[in-house]
Amino acid sequence: MNSARKYVETRDDGIALTEIQPDKPASSLTKPRTKRGEAMKKAFSKRPLDQAIDRHDRAIKANVTRGPKARKTAAEKVAEMRWQTLAVIVLLLLAGCAPYASNISPSPISHARYDGWSCSKLKAEQKFVEENLVRISADQDSAAGTDILMVFLIGVPTSGGGVKGEVARLKGERNALHNALMAAGCITEEKKPEAKVEAKPEPTGSAGPRLTAQLYLIKGPIVSNPPQTFNAEFLEGGKAFVELSGRRRLTGDFELFGISESTKAKYNVRLMNPDSVNPAPGTDARGFAVLSDGTGTELECSYSLTRSTGRGQGMCADNQRNTYRIIFD
Repeated sequence: MNSARKYVETRDDGIALTEIQPDKPASSLTKPRTKRGEAMKKAFSKRPLDQAIDRHDRAIKANVTRGPKARKTAAEKVAEMRWQTLAVIVLLLLAGCAPYASNISPSPISHARYDGWSCSKLKAEQKFVEENLVRISADQDSAAGTDILMVFLIGVPTSGGGVKGEVARLKGERNALHNALMAAGCITEEKKPEAKVEAKPEPTGSAGPRLTAQLYLIKGPIVSNPPQTFNAEFLEGGKAFVELSGRRRLTGDFELFGISESTKAKYNVRLMNPDSVNPAPGTDARGFAVLSDGTGTELECSYSLTRSTGRGQGMCADNQRNTYRIIFD
């Protein structure tokens, strides 16, 4: 309801005249000076229901702007994080599994503890340590296999690491005894593989005073995935050592010769066809090794490598129907 304004006028004869006139609407007297004022006026003039509808429309527009792709990307990120977390957990569990005996490094033990021992006593002790290492290594390999199975069945390893400390100690004692036997002159030189080296041979082991290699079991009755790995050493002077499954230590000899020569023509090879092993690119020498453990297990390796770096690769086979890939590092 519009307000009214009263005007009073007094005439000369003392009679007062009163006139009532309606005021003009406020909107006709003042106008908003800015756009902000117009917006505020418009907002305050809406009813609460209209304001709620406007908020709902704005929310819908925001979702349409982002689209389902953005929401899907967020879900994918959550799933990816879950898989990454699961992978980390599995890796941590596998890291807690007992290692295979062949992957356990020997403890550092000095051969000085055997100074003054006779050759017969050293050899008897070496036999005792070897027998114990075979038995303990078998227990360790069994624990490692059980842990891997338990991780996939119940999610946790159960062996407590096996007897890896004992394996490391026995390996260290075996190496110390071997060094003590050599220092005492109790070890005699063994015969090298048949056939002589070429007329102008390169010195055996010329790729370096000591070469190390890894054997990967790729074919045979005990193949696993990932493949089992075994350590090998090729020492200056032509001696070679390989540990298979942590239970058998094979010893033997190796030689290097020309890259173009035929291994089969030089040696009496029985377990493999060495000439079927093609030289790796960049290599400049072939090699052949024959090893055994003295109890019936035999191993032959044919490979090629670069003399200056000692890097190369090849194949090995044993008389247990196993085939290995050998990688020199």
